[in-house]
Amino acid sequence: MFKNFNASCSCGSLGYQFSTAISPIQWQVRKCTCSFCSGHQNHLHVSDSLGQVVFKVSVLAHLVRHRFSTKTADFLMCVNCNSYLGAVMTTPRGSFAVINAEIINLKVKLAEPILVSFDNETTKQRVIRRTQNWTPVLDDKLFF
Repeated sequence: MFKNFNASCSCGSLGYQFSTAISPIQWQVRKCTCSFCSGHQNHLHVSDSLGQVVFKVSVLAHLVRHRFSTKTADFLMCVNCNSYLGAVMTTPRGSFAVINAEIINLKVKLAEPILVSFDNETTKQRVIRRTQNWTPVLDDKLFF
């Protein structure tokens, strides 16, 4: 059975609803060591390839998308409060996201994060990994 986890940025302009059948303590929690993620204090990535995520935007002007060198995903930030929501990748098969568990509205007990680095991946490897592991995005028309 799916359980919903709601999240929002500090100012409440942006958020998401993450639906998963996996309990939070069993989520695979990752902490990326790239320069972007390392520059944001609160960033614990989670995803569920069998779950779903819906992004919610109440103030569209606060949504900022950062796209880096491989140009394979948009990293979503709130320009008003500088909160990091996660990243979204669009493919011919649909959109997929990894979310920042640090902004979930209720306190959840998470496993210790594993440190990850994807610096040595090719663009093709990166897209394949994300398509297999990231969470499908529902109703992504607000973003693309």
